[in-house]
Amino acid sequence: TSLVKRLKTGDPMYPETIIGPVARKDLLLELENQLDQILSHGGKILCGGKRKDRTILEPTVVTGLPVDDPVNKQELFGPVIPVFKFHTPEEAVEMANNTPFGLGASVWTGDEDKAGRIAAEIESGTVAINGMVKS
Repeated sequence: TSLVKRLKTGDPMYPETIIGPVARKDLLLELENQLDQILSHGGKILCGGKRKDRTILEPTVVTGLPVDDPVNKQELFGPVIPVFKFHTPEEAVEMANNTPFGLGASVWTGDEDKAGRIAAEIESGTVAINGMVKS
């Protein structure tokens, strides 16, 4: 969370800005509603989650939500990182493929061979290894 807290928010025209505003107010309101749902379903906000401006949400890390929770089937269209722990790669692939979305996914691990095998099993347009998909 310390790295996420240091991400600079603001006007995307400024070179120091890493996280810009949410595209529209209705999308920001939906994102705030989703964060409320995450909390009401037992999830925790580890950092962020507050509005810094009319359309800027602090970069947010959430955890503690059960993998099978309905909130996980929603697209979080903003600076929110849900973090899950898995016991096996198969569990991670199952969750990654259990969504109506599939534009991008990320695999994070110190074992690049394992990451390649996992990435090949994920049904997504793009899969990044130890990085984020940018669109």
